[in-house]
Formats: sequence, C-alpha cells, structure tokens
Amino acid sequence: MTKNNYSAVIGANGQDGFFMTRYLLRKNIKTLAVIRNNTDKIIKIKNPNLKIIKINEINSINLKKIKRFKIDNFYFFAGYSKIPINSSEKKICYKSNFKILSDFLFFFSTNFKKSKLLYLSSGEVFGENQNYIKKENSRYKSDNYYSECKIKSHKLIQKYKKMKLFISIAICYNHESLFSPKAHLIPTIIRKLKMSKNEVSFYNVNEYRNFSHVYDFIPLFFRILSLKKPTNLILANNENYKIKDIIEIIAKYLNTKKKLKYVLKLSKSSRKASNIKMKNKFNYMPIYNTKKLLIRMCSYYKKGYYI
Repeated sequence: MTKNNYSAVIGANGQDGFFMTRYLLRKNIKTLAVIRNNTDKIIKIKNPNLKIIKINEINSINLKKIKRFKIDNFYFFAGYSKIPINSSEKKICYKSNFKILSDFLFFFSTNFKKSKLLYLSSGEVFGENQNYIKKENSRYKSDNYYSECKIKSHKLIQKYKKMKLFISIAICYNHESLFSPKAHLIPTIIRKLKMSKNEVSFYNVNEYRNFSHVYDFIPLFFRILSLKKPTNLILANNENYKIKDIIEIIAKYLNTKKKLKYVLKLSKSSRKASNIKMKNKFNYMPIYNTKKLLIRMCSYYKKGYYI
C-alpha cells in the first residue's frame, strides 16, 4: 500500500465499518469513510487522517465524489442485515444487498482496476440448515430473501473477478459488539433473563450457533487485503455452541435465580462453521472465545447498550 494513498470504508457508520475505520486510523492509514447518514460514532472521531464523504445513495453518480482520491483498498461493508418479513422490507433488502453492490462494482471496475476490494458477506449463503459444518466450497442454499440477495451478490462478484479484478469475500458468521442490534440472539437472551419475573422460556435450544467478537474479525479483514491473491474466506470462531449452553453461561454470569424452561421444537436452523482455512492462512486464534464473548456482551448490557 502506498503511504499517501487512502483506504476506503463503504458503510462506515455500521458496526463493522466503524471498527474498521478506527482500526485503519490506529495504524496511521489515511482513511476515507463513506457514509449515508451522520452518526455520532463516526463524526466524533477526530483524526487528521480521516476524511468523511456523505452520499445519500450509493450509485454511479454519487460515487463520483471519491474518484479524485487515490485509493488502494476498499472495504465494502454497506448492507441490510435483517431477514425481510414483508414486501417493503424485501425491496430494502434487494436494494441494500444487491443493487448498491452492482452499482459499486461497475464504478470500481471502471475507475479503480488496480485497487483491492473486500466484500463483507454472511454465513447465511449456506442456508439455515447447517447441522453439518460448512466450508468455503460448500454449496450455496437460499432459505430466505436475505440469503438469496447475498448469493446473487457472490455470483455477480465472480463475473467481475473474471476481469482480473482483486475482489475477496469475507463470509462472516455472527460477530457481536456493543453496537449489536437489540434483536440479535445474545442481546435478546440477556434481556429476557433480566426482565422476566420467575420463569423464562426459550425455544429451539438444541440448535448450534457460532459467535465471535467483532474485534477478532477486524484485523482479519485487513490481512485479507494484504494477501497477494484474492480469496473467499469464512470468518468464524473455532467453537460451535448449543443455544442452551449459551443461555446457561449468560444466566450464571448474571447470577439469575430464575427457572429456565426449554421448549423443544422441530427445527433445522443450526449454523455450524469451520475456520480451518482461516487458521491455516493467518495462524488465527480468537482473543474472545465464546465464554469470554458472552461475558463481555453481558457487561455491555450493564452499561446500557442494546436495552
């Protein structure tokens, strides 16, 4: 990377975008933060190496604002992470997870052919039924509209990669932080344990999940673009936990005396991941194992986050 050139974070006001921006600045890298909305956490960063560009919508016309910058690395973190439940949310999901990527890839291929791009994807591309551990070459399966849009994005990227563009994909499993949405599983479990009276009911507790802290992923995003060749890489913890075990770790840490009631239903929505390729490439060991992550998430709750 050329010292005077920029790294650009598209979607810098989201969880991953914010932490990626902060990470780059701490490495003394000139950083272009591309946002759609002004948010306190980005605006409050005071650093001479930070340039904030606000565009209301990611499209080929608005992206012209960044053509004047010399950019070596792009981190494309814009998107909509919720699984849509109605036609209105489906429109938002399509636009935020496919249409804006399509516009950006055209802009990227036209103006930054020698730059590198990292696209942030999701383990949802393998579908909900992941009782068998998934690897990078596992078959894609769409179980919802969100995963369908992500799979379409993967296929579009493959077309652009045939133009010899450097585009890598980070296939991320659940990664949490103090900015985790309230609807995510861990914040939901914490709130239920704290706010319910005497008995707390949980469903489908024999399903498996894979959780990491966002702090473990951010350095890997950077290292992926430091590779000489583009790659698709699953980013995940090296532990797959039953939801029941997650609940009991949280309950123990919160010191709750409430009765836990487990309602078992037929479900096939476990999400197990393998990070073998990631460990081989980067000799990766997460700082936050699952138990440490859950304790950290409880501490965020006590400080008033995702209540």
